Amino acid sequence: MAYIPPLDILTFQLSQDATWDYVSFDLVGGDLNDALNINYGVELDTDHDGYGDFLVWAQPPYTPQWLAETVLVYQDTNHDTGGASAEKSDAVYPGDGYDKLIFERGQGEDPDLAWVRANPQVSTAVQFAFKAVTCRCGIHVGRLGRCGLARSWRLQLQRPLH
Repeated sequence: MAYIPPLDILTFQLSQDATWDYVSFDLVGGDLNDALNINYGVELDTDHDGYGDFLVWAQPPYTPQWLAETVLVYQDTNHDTGGASAEKSDAVYPGDGYDKLIFERGQGEDPDLAWVRANPQVSTAVQFAFKAVTCRCGIHVGRLGRCGLARSWRLQLQRPLH
């Protein structure tokens, strides 16, 4: 497989204000809107148990303006993301992953839940903004870039980042 610079995450930042949590990651290089149609996402572990609770997933195009129309937010309602162990691979994945779509392209209980954009100051950076989904007590976050993933709801990260 060829090296794909827009899939290589160089730096990662978290911030928040009274309403929003922000995740930004700078990529090694490349065009965010190239022919690969790379999806970027953020996995949220809101109860700090090593298993993802929410997946905020963005699809191209990435523009300097905040867009909700390219964002999906999934929830794992039955707590089976990661299989039997959040740290070890399961030979056969028995669960259904992120089983509930709670936000779809600006539609959902809160039509303002999640947004994405290309950083207007850094052409190789993706920024997410999302409302606190459960509590303001802190979250563990995993970040990722993926091309060619058809079923993002089955996705899982092995370790959350602090």
